[in-house]
Parts: sequence; C-alpha cells; structure tokens
Amino acid sequence: MKISFSTLQELRYKHFHSLTQVNEWKDALWWVGNHLSLMSFYKMGERTAKRELSNSTFEVLVKSKTKIVTEKRVKSLLPFFLREENEGYFEGNPIFEEIKKEQRITHAELINRGFSSRKVTMETAKMRKDWLILVERQGKTKTYHYWKRIQENEKRSVRIVLIELFKTFGYLTLEGISFFSGLPEYKFMGDLMLLEREGMIWRPFKLTHKKEVFALTGIMEGENEDESAMVLDDADPLVELIWIEEKKAKRNTTVLLKNGKIAATFKIRLKKSEMTISDLVWSDFPLDEVIKYLEQWGQERGYKAKIDYRQSKMGISSKDTVLFLLNKGYEKTAEGLVFTKFKKRDNEVSGMFTLERSNSWLLRHHFLEIKSEEDVFRRVMQINSLESIAFRIFKRPQLPESGMGIGIGANGRLGIMKREHLLAYATIARPSYSPTLLDEQIMALLRKYPGMSLSELQEELNMPYTKVIQRLRYLERKYQVKRLGVEILDDEFTQWEIFDYEEQFSLKQAKEYLLLELLKHQLPLTVTQISRYFGWTYQEVRKLEKDMSRRGVIETGNFISYPKNENQIAYGQVIEELRRTSVMDQEIRFLPFSDPISILYLPTEIERNPFLQPKSLSEFENGYMVFHGSLIVGYLTKEVIGDGYFANFKVLRHWTKRENIINALVRFNELNRKIWGIEGVLGKINGKSPIKMYGREIIEELDRMGIKADYLT
Repeated sequence: MKISFSTLQELRYKHFHSLTQVNEWKDALWWVGNHLSLMSFYKMGERTAKRELSNSTFEVLVKSKTKIVTEKRVKSLLPFFLREENEGYFEGNPIFEEIKKEQRITHAELINRGFSSRKVTMETAKMRKDWLILVERQGKTKTYHYWKRIQENEKRSVRIVLIELFKTFGYLTLEGISFFSGLPEYKFMGDLMLLEREGMIWRPFKLTHKKEVFALTGIMEGENEDESAMVLDDADPLVELIWIEEKKAKRNTTVLLKNGKIAATFKIRLKKSEMTISDLVWSDFPLDEVIKYLEQWGQERGYKAKIDYRQSKMGISSKDTVLFLLNKGYEKTAEGLVFTKFKKRDNEVSGMFTLERSNSWLLRHHFLEIKSEEDVFRRVMQINSLESIAFRIFKRPQLPESGMGIGIGANGRLGIMKREHLLAYATIARPSYSPTLLDEQIMALLRKYPGMSLSELQEELNMPYTKVIQRLRYLERKYQVKRLGVEILDDEFTQWEIFDYEEQFSLKQAKEYLLLELLKHQLPLTVTQISRYFGWTYQEVRKLEKDMSRRGVIETGNFISYPKNENQIAYGQVIEELRRTSVMDQEIRFLPFSDPISILYLPTEIERNPFLQPKSLSEFENGYMVFHGSLIVGYLTKEVIGDGYFANFKVLRHWTKRENIINALVRFNELNRKIWGIEGVLGKINGKSPIKMYGREIIEELDRMGIKADYLT
C-alpha cells in the first residue's frame, strides 16, 4: 500500500493529538521550543505555560535551536547528542573548569566569582552545543550542570530511545528517526531491524515516492478521528518533522495545523489581553476558515485576536488589499467588491502618462541624478539597509553623520533618515508612550552613561536578554531612545542614548510633512499605496488628502494610466517633470526588496504580472528587483555561502534569453565585487538549472565572462 505525505501527516497528527489528551505534557512532548505549544495543547494561559516551562526543566541546544525538556528526557538524549571528544577544546577555560569542579553551579554564583554576565552567557553557549554542560531552569534561577553529573550509570540503549520515539510520534520515516535520535541511519538500523523481527515494529505502508514508513505494531487500530486544528510553534517536534520530510524551510514562527496539514504560518505578539497575528501566509485553506479558527483559538486563551495584514499576501498584493478594505466597510457597489473612483474634480486628467514613461522618471530620479549619499537622503525618506544606498551610487556607502539618525519610520520599519523626518515620526509615536518600571530604569542608566550597549545594560540591570531588548525596542518605537551613529542597525552591536526630542510639529503637521516629503520624490501615489507605506489607516490618508487638496498643497487625479480604478495624489512639480521625461535607456539595474521603490511600486507590477510574486518572505529578505530600462523584468535572490553567493533568477518568460541572464549576472557580480568584495555564480533560472535551460556550452560562456561555473558540472 502506498500513501502520500499529506496522508502520513494526517495519521501522525491524529496519533499525536490523541497522545496529548491522555498524558501529562512533560511525558507527551519529546521537546518544545516555547510556551505556545502548551497554550495550544492544554489551553494554558501564557503565564501558566511559561511557569511550567521554567519549573525544573532543562534547556538544551539541538541544531542551534533551544529546546526545553525534562530531566528524564535529558538523560535519555544525552548519550546521543553529547560530543565528549570536544571536551579537550575547553580545557583551561576558567568558566568550564569552574562548572566541571562544582558539577552544579548557578549563573549568579559564577558572576559572584568574578565572571561578567555576558562572558558567562557567551562561553556557556559554546559548551551547550556539544552538550558538555546542561542548563536547568528553576523559576528565574539558571543552573549549569556538568554532563557527567546528569549521565546515568547505565548508558541508554538505542532500542529504548527508538521505542520512546515511536510511542510519541506513531509513524516515522528513516529521516525522522535520524533527526530525533541524532544518529546516522547505520547506527540505529540494526536495532530497528531487530525490533521488526521481534514483531514490535512493522511497515504499514510506503510513501508514493517509495520511502518506507515504520510504526509500532497495532498503531493503526483505534485512531482518533478528531478533526480539530491546532496552533504550534515551528520548533515543536511534530511541526519540525513535517518540515524535514517535506524538505521545506521554516518560514515563520508559528503554524496552524488542520488534520496534520499546514493551513497557515504566522507570527504572534501577545500584549495584555490582545493577540496580534502578523506575517500571515495561508495555503490552500480558505482565508475565512483560518481567521475564524485563530480568533477562536485566541478567545479560548483569553485574548482578543487582531490580524495585521501588512506583511501578509494581502499586504503584498494591491488588489487583495483593496478588496480587504472594502470588505471592512468602505465603498461598495451593486457589482460587488470593486474600488470606485472618488468624485472627479474639474482639473482631473485621466491617464495623462503611460506607466513606462512614469517608470523612466522614477528610475532617473533615483539612479542617474544621484551622485552621493547626501543625494540619496534628499530623495528617499528612509533607507532600510546599506545595500539600498550601495546599489543606487554603485559604491560602498560612507554615510554623513551630521543631521542623520536611525529610527523607526514608515510602517514600523527601522531605517536611516534625516533628522527632520525623525522628529516628525517622533511627534506621531511619543503621545502613546506608556513606561514601565524597567523602562524608567533603562532611561536612567542611559542618562547617566550614554552609549551603553545591550550587553552592558543587561549586566547592569541583571535582567534576561529577551526582556531588556524587548523594552529597548519599545522605547525606540516611542522615540525615547536612539542608536548612536548612522550605520549600525544590529541590536547586538548598537550603542544607545536618550533621544533628544525637539518639538517642531503638531501631530497633524507631522503627518502632512511626511506625506508631502514622500510625494515630492515619488510618482503620483494612490491612497492604498500611501496607507501601506506609512502604516496609517486608509481613513487617515483620505482625511489628509482632502485637507491638503482643499488648500492646493497637492493635486489629485488619474495621472498614470495604471491602476485604472484608483485616483492618485501628486505633488505639482513632479507632474511638470513627468511632462518633460523621455524613456530610459536599456541598462540593467537592481534594487533590494527593502528599498522604498520596491515597497511602493512592486505590488502594482505584481498585479500586472502575477508571475513576479515572490513565493516566501525569505525571498523578500534576500531579493532584488531587476530593471531593464523602464521595466521590471523579474527579481533575483542572493543566497550567500561562505565568501560567495548563488544568484537565482525569476524573470518574465520573454526575458529568459541567455544573453539577458548572462548580462544581468555579470552586472550584478560586478556591483557586488565593487561594493562588498564578493563574487557569485549562477544558480537557477525560474527553478531550472542553467544547463537544462541553455545546454552545457553555457559553462564555457560564463568562464569567458570571468564567472565560475565548475559547480554546474
């Protein structure tokens, strides 16, 4: 009998779900990543779940991820994950020698013996990778155990671990057994075959591509028929097993399983009685069903669920965004959910400029006329990465510090911007500031010692890393603190100081100033685009538009022939410049997806060419739009490996000619070599290998261009 992966997932899900209903969570789960698993399975509140996980449990590292297990499980797993041969590497390390001598010592006791909190955390993290020390949590107390103190007198046999695995997961492939035991196949195959000969293990079926599935004998009898869904952190064992067997990357932190199938992935933020669900990506299941279950799931745990669509497929697609807004009570017509034109004004001209002509103005404005970093910041409100500047000026950026700063700008994004923009965003954010005691302690330290780092604050406050960084990020969002310098956006290396706020705007003036600054350097924009860019509500933008249009500060109309169903808002000088614009040359250019051009205009291109829709959020993080002249012809993703990278292309079908791809790769490689000093090779084109697309002669052609192609063979 053969079955599909989805059927295997459904069977395993039912077995797993049944197991968790009858056992204590500590016995039912092999390991968990955080409290969300307990909130899902046992309907615990957040506080109860966190207390359970910190009540005499152990934190261990498996494949660089933190797992929480009981002492019983630690003893079971230690023989298989321990790398005793690496102990010599830590000989002479004072922290390791102290733990080894005491066998059991708390984090606080190590600090009292003269070690800094940061040093202890960094050094013990290295030892945990080899399971040479194990970390026990008892409430807020962290205790380090030397591995020999935990080790049982008798080494656990592979046989016992295999039986425990099958009791927990029901059905396992060889890949699943290898992942959870930490052993290569050849080390457990003998015991597995022995269990099969004894009749304890059998092979109920094969998967459609001939992989064997093993199970405990009799496991298929009396399966639980409950068809309820469950929400799980992606570090949960059941979810990890699904990702591994389907050879998919984990994209978000939480998943919704429906009969063992992944119905949606998303992120969760809990605040008081509110649960915010963001980065929502749903599969073939109807969105309405997903939303209904998540809202119900939140209510059962005492939370009001709110869904933030800005980073979801709805946020990416202009059309879906419009439909969603209309569905929430905006304008409807007899024909259904369509976006109606606003009331036409006398000065309105419909479709004055073509999209190609408009894109020519945009690219010239953001490429050819830019000569320096200062030019970039005059035209772009906020840069979210140094790569955006580098690809505009074709060199490694040297940012001017005077009059610049890093802050939380449009739509909650961290970026580099001019001081006037920082003050405007501060005016909008500061009124909702509500400090906690920890916030006041952080502010007091930064007033006394400006320039403290995260680790220094953590050590001074003697608080967990996660709590300190959470409050720092909150204070940054509310413009109470800021980062020193203008280049370091990494929390780990940032130095912090108090934000010296100067009152320059009223709340209304701040929003009007930011909107006008955006319109001065962009094409005419729709209300939907502006709403998506700033993160303001649709109604807020409409109100600003009406007030500013009445005073003659901005113009409204259908200036660009696409999209047809929405009026656009424009700055008069931009309209005059568009009249004088000619179509751009055919040079190939690149911009990261994090660049404001992408944030504002990519959804429009996706609406015209759905093929350009990136498949995952990871592609957005590592992706670059490819422009050929005035047109967006596709995008590429840069997968960094060591000192180099693979450039994988996804381009429109008419643009897959060999010379186009090679020219684009040569240009992209030239820029990366010039800016960052790294070189890359050609990966896949629309999911196919270069040899399959163009034949083996492409190797020689790439070699002539100075691009390594040996790996293609």
